[in-house]
Amino acid sequence: MLLSILAASLTTPAMAETEFNDFYIGASVQQSKFKVDGESSKSKTGYRLTLGDEVNFAENQTLFFEGNLSKVKKVERDEVRGGYKYKIQLGEHSVSPKVAVGYEQIKDKTDGDTLKVERTYAELGVEGRINVARDWFIKPEVSYQKDLRAKLKADGFSEKMKKGDAYKIRVGAEKELVAGKIEFAPYYSVYNMKLDGSSKSKLQEGGLQVLYHFN
Repeated sequence: MLLSILAASLTTPAMAETEFNDFYIGASVQQSKFKVDGESSKSKTGYRLTLGDEVNFAENQTLFFEGNLSKVKKVERDEVRGGYKYKIQLGEHSVSPKVAVGYEQIKDKTDGDTLKVERTYAELGVEGRINVARDWFIKPEVSYQKDLRAKLKADGFSEKMKKGDAYKIRVGAEKELVAGKIEFAPYYSVYNMKLDGSSKSKLQEGGLQVLYHFN
């Protein structure tokens, strides 16, 4: 994996014994709806596929990469993001602040034409891992994203957007298995989009995610 190679280049012999790789895959069932200038669309059901990797390159320090592909009726979201997190160990529990950058495309083909939003964003968040029973952990997570650059595109049309923002809340229940870990996590997210005019749009999503961690 690319992150493994990058982490190896950063790892000194003294750090090598702390290095591990956590590769995971997942799928979600979710509902989405748009709200444009206060008018809401009907909620629609779709899916999300997730592929990710985490590399611990030094004690309590991790690089992570994640890709998401989702589709709800005629709305598609493609996203990649990568970042860094630092784990603060609190006995059997831990708290991990994190920072990341990401890129996302949102394609809407509802009206026949393809309307596309492209955004590059910075993310700040924190996640926890709380041991509640033998081999069981609760993993709350909250994150905030701020657009660094956003653009709206249509057939023969392109317009710069004001910088929007997004937030996500997720609470996972993780079970350690003989080989790997499995995690079930309900989540809710909102992305606020802003055009240069007075028009505002909001994309709301909520669902249940199932992840399998190979390590």
